[in-house]
Amino acid sequence: MKEGITVPVVNFRVRVQNEEGEYGWADMHTDDIFKGKKVAVFSLPGAFTPTCSEYQLPAYEGAHKEITKYVDDVYCISVNDAFVMNAWADSLDIEKIKMIPDGAGNLPERWACWSINQNKILACDHGDTL
Repeated sequence: MKEGITVPVVNFRVRVQNEEGEYGWADMHTDDIFKGKKVAVFSLPGAFTPTCSEYQLPAYEGAHKEITKYVDDVYCISVNDAFVMNAWADSLDIEKIKMIPDGAGNLPERWACWSINQNKILACDHGDTL
């Protein structure tokens, strides 16, 4: 991916837990993720697949402290809905990596030079790729 490409405007439907422990729907916008921050975002092809679950996602969780020496937040995006992404993170005790459910594949569709079916990591500064 070329340096300086701006992250496209995309809205994600997520499930968030309120203070009473109940889950409800909310919108997460690309500005919520990227604006005003340095962010690392990586894609994995599918939740609960053997390689992604046994090696890749846990490795990013384990490397979170090292990665956040250079960025503010670390996100995992995958073409799964919010229920699946939350269950996947819970099943692996993922606490530091923030999950982005992109069930429709909207981000890579609009980010023309990136396929979510590839395992890639990108660094973004205030919404522009580095």
